[in-house]
Amino acid sequence: MRRFLLCGALGGTLLSAFASAAVAGSYRASFSADQEVSWSVDGTRGSCEIRRGTGSGTVKFHVASSRAAPVTAGRSGGRLSFVGSVPSVGEGTIAGAFTDALETPCEGQEPEPSRTEPSDGCGATKFGVRVDFTAKGAFVYVTGPETPLAPSLAQIGGECPFPTSGTFLDSTDFAPCGDAPEVFKRSWGVASANGQGLLASRFHLAPKQLPKGKRKRRYSKRTTIDCTMASSYTGGVHITGTLQYTLTLKRL
Repeated sequence: MRRFLLCGALGGTLLSAFASAAVAGSYRASFSADQEVSWSVDGTRGSCEIRRGTGSGTVKFHVASSRAAPVTAGRSGGRLSFVGSVPSVGEGTIAGAFTDALETPCEGQEPEPSRTEPSDGCGATKFGVRVDFTAKGAFVYVTGPETPLAPSLAQIGGECPFPTSGTFLDSTDFAPCGDAPEVFKRSWGVASANGQGLLASRFHLAPKQLPKGKRKRRYSKRTTIDCTMASSYTGGVHITGTLQYTLTLKRL
């Protein structure tokens, strides 16, 4: 009898462990988003010779998946499991201007000449975006770093004023704007060159909310930022942004 009880208990433990093991399904994922990030600076710097820095810019684009991509999602030990990437393309415009000019000269010294940031890279833009999904706890984190396009699709290079250039920032640590050192939390919309990437976001998703059968399910999210980065110019650099996206999943 004791042996039977022991085997029964052991069997129950094994069944429980098996039930809590990863139960994941395969899905096709497509993604679309609209994002706009704007920045502005208007302040002075210096103690003897006073310089004024003025500038502003906007990066606005639409992102769409170039094709539906496979992702894996489900339950893992009672927690959400979700992993995958969706190749996408962003198309839009980049605008920006920045000038550093003399405000008050320093007596007896030749003032620095005015400086204007290059803007030959402003205008229409097209770039690749890899939309990454990572589950942590009850949330799916969504990030979107820029990726190279095929040579036939790539845009002509150039520069357009943007805070990441660092010429009017004290630091390129964009933590005040939602960036983080963990890869799955990176906010590429403020931390990458010319803002060509998605703002960091996350959404709550329970395993039971995944689509069943052959049905599709859409998940929408809107996230915003409003932050001021420390700058060598008084008042700092003010950055605002909005990301609105839709993720569509279909069970395979």
